[in-house]
Amino acid sequence: MNTIKFSSVGVLTTLLLAIGCGNFHTAIAQSTAATIGYGNLNINADYTLTALTDKYKQVNQRNPRLKGYRIQLLQSDKREEVYAAKVQFQQNFGSGIPTFITHEQPYFRLRIGAFANRYEVYQLYKDIKPLFEKAFIISDRINLRELD
Repeated sequence: MNTIKFSSVGVLTTLLLAIGCGNFHTAIAQSTAATIGYGNLNINADYTLTALTDKYKQVNQRNPRLKGYRIQLLQSDKREEVYAAKVQFQQNFGSGIPTFITHEQPYFRLRIGAFANRYEVYQLYKDIKPLFEKAFIISDRINLRELD
């Protein structure tokens, strides 16, 4: 009995969606197939929505970014202080870890690394914290090429 109720709810939902799209005959055939356990559901979407989705995919393929993590070593309104901290970091940890200086008025920020998860960034953070007391882990958008 429960299976019949579930099927009828699924059929009703499919019919309502199809009627909203204006394709009633296709809805009846597909909802019958859905009740049996096979078939396809066609959704007629506006062309502009499809074009926008395709454009979004193209942009993300050219510049793939994902949620990741960095360490912010310093934020200061003094440019020289930030550049001095960058030199100190590179002297102590080498130049193998990427460094980024960004400026959002009135502050300069020194951020390092590109990590996919908090565990990876925390390993470096433990080593850095004694030298850079103001350091903390931040969430950032990471370019996939930076993770190599």
